[in-house]
Amino acid sequence: MKHSIFFLCIFLVLGCKNSIRRVEKKSEILFFLNSNDFSFSKSKSIIPKAVKDSLTVIDKEKFKIGDFSDNGKFNFSDVCCSNTEFNKRLNFVLLNDSICLLVYRRGGRGNHNVVDYIRYKGNYVHFRYTTNTELTDLKKLQFYIKHYVIVANRK
Repeated sequence: MKHSIFFLCIFLVLGCKNSIRRVEKKSEILFFLNSNDFSFSKSKSIIPKAVKDSLTVIDKEKFKIGDFSDNGKFNFSDVCCSNTEFNKRLNFVLLNDSICLLVYRRGGRGNHNVVDYIRYKGNYVHFRYTTNTELTDLKKLQFYIKHYVIVANRK
């Protein structure tokens, strides 16, 4: 009986700790979005090399992304892409001196939107959210993060 109570207490403590982390992650992203301290772009050219390198390591494949205007060069199927095709299409980038937030459509096993929040200067932080919700502009992203984000993976 004593062991059961002990394990129950440990389980509750760890569960509360995870809930606090989720709130911190969500709050950090919302704080960044509400700060308006970033540049908005639909061009992949402003994505810092450090961010591309980081996502290459995380995804275990070269981070290749196309601009929205690169029509015809996207392959959203789960069949391997050729060298001229992208399996990611950029919706937009929010960038300041230490944080990059990417929103893009990704193909492969199912078509979905991805939000990658990366603090690439100072203490490295990466949160990733995936959704079938269309996140084509800042207002949709803010609404999604505020109302639908529950769990994030921190890497």
